[in-house]
Amino acid sequence: MPLTRSSLDVAMSWALSKTNAGSQPTQQADTAKLSAAPTVTTWDQLFRKRFSFTAGSLTGTLDLQSYNNDVGEACVATKALMLLALPVGCDLTVKPGASNPLTWFLPATGIVTRDGGILLYYQPLSQVVSPTARTIDLTAVLSSGITTGTADLVFLAGT
Repeated sequence: MPLTRSSLDVAMSWALSKTNAGSQPTQQADTAKLSAAPTVTTWDQLFRKRFSFTAGSLTGTLDLQSYNNDVGEACVATKALMLLALPVGCDLTVKPGASNPLTWFLPATGIVTRDGGILLYYQPLSQVVSPTARTIDLTAVLSSGITTGTADLVFLAGT
């Protein structure tokens, strides 16, 4: 069962205020928004997984040509559009895999997202996923005093 609906909505709102001697304060408010609705005829699969990390297990690998979607169907992605990573209790490094690496936007040393941070990558031009470019490695560094960390990963892909 391919994906039947997909949307990406990100917004940041703010308000600024400056006190002015002898007059009304200067105020300014605004919002920056990103909204995208990738077509489900092209972007027809979603990978979502919670990776758990403990002191003895601080690594994980995602293979985009060998995973099950949320309804248990086996999937083989041929292109990737979006990555979302949400680490809790750990800093998370996301980098190309050691075997059959998917470089995409990732430098060889990876991108570190701090505990409680968000890594979101969305590019309207897709990245090819193939038998030789398909894996992403995860490495966690547990936060001080924490014995277990998690990272939720979501990929929007096409088959």
